[in-house]
Amino acid sequence: MVDTSAAEPRTRARRVGLDLALVLGVTIALELLLQLASITSDRVALVLSSGVPIALPDARLGMRGNPAAPEHDDHGWRNAQRPARVEQVAIGDSQTYGDEVGREQAWPQRLAAHSGLRTYNLALGGYGPVQYLRLVDDALALAPERVLIGLYAGNDLADAYLAVHERGLADELLPDAATRAELGAAANERGPLTAAWLATGAARRGRVKQALRQLGEPIVNHSRLFGLLHALVRVATPRRPEKRTGSRRKSWEHYARRVADLDPALLLPVPAGRSGTILTPSARAAVLDASDPRVREGERIGLAALDAAARRCGERCRLIVVAIPTKELVFADAVSAQRMQPPRVYDRLVADERALWSRVREFLARRGIELVDSLPELRAALARGDDPYPPDWNGHPNDAGNDAIALAVLRALPPGG
Repeated sequence: MVDTSAAEPRTRARRVGLDLALVLGVTIALELLLQLASITSDRVALVLSSGVPIALPDARLGMRGNPAAPEHDDHGWRNAQRPARVEQVAIGDSQTYGDEVGREQAWPQRLAAHSGLRTYNLALGGYGPVQYLRLVDDALALAPERVLIGLYAGNDLADAYLAVHERGLADELLPDAATRAELGAAANERGPLTAAWLATGAARRGRVKQALRQLGEPIVNHSRLFGLLHALVRVATPRRPEKRTGSRRKSWEHYARRVADLDPALLLPVPAGRSGTILTPSARAAVLDASDPRVREGERIGLAALDAAARRCGERCRLIVVAIPTKELVFADAVSAQRMQPPRVYDRLVADERALWSRVREFLARRGIELVDSLPELRAALARGDDPYPPDWNGHPNDAGNDAIALAVLRALPPGG
């Protein structure tokens, strides 16, 4: 008899290999067909997306609000509708868009509720001073009495630098060749401006989860086959769009325990208000470090954009810059009152941000541009126990924080609005 026992495992392995190759080939073919269908039809591309994206690509702004996204109007902005005329327009990034809160709790909508004045929200996460300048013309189309620009210390300088030097959105704001060379050298020496934020994410999730997230995000965002599966799930289990609220968050103690053994320079638990929050000192310090030429360049671009925005408004409306601080600066007095010994990077962050706001205030004053500082209202909310931020590491204000920013603007308006 011929002994076939040794050949059977090889045969099974060969069969498994052929089956896997067939599955891989079919998967690649389906992906290519779906990608081709998406290229030829915007409707198909939307159906095969991994969800309804908040933003769509835009040549002028880099990206623009998606009219099909939940809580967006027909023009793609986060409003119930677009009136022909409004009294106020708010321009900004995710802090003004209202990440982590429902649409009606974002500070522009809260300002409308407090003031009784129609207020239109022209904000989107990822925007910075370059987009703010470009959006002034969009705002003027609504004939507002005032345009409010939310300037966020937490990433607007970095966004200004990246928009001009890496995304090519405003070549007219580029500096001379020598300065560009200096900035290139700084980028090579210091690494990406987002490196500290990625390190914070890796510490919070763990390095393995962070690596899987970075590997999986491109697949989730760009695979049309994954989008098809996601669309089938949406059809099979229809549900209302989730509002961005902190209702599902756990207690501050839960998050404090999670970061207790981690580097406090990355994730710093601070008890304050009714509970507390988690600060991210290194991530914020990196984009406020004036010793980095890219940060200084971002400040130059940002201030130039605000100056140009004011000139574009001219006599047609009143431009007001709304200063939105980092969560780290809002909690600085609470950290001092509790006699905490935070890492050095936190003290440097606070000093750098205070210095930044001083320079911004002086620049705007010289050009006759109004500034509303929301820091006192945010700190007052914290002091009375209306915690203005979620209990975790998220740096976006919650309902109470958005209301505090709205009240700061309201109190700067003339009597009667």
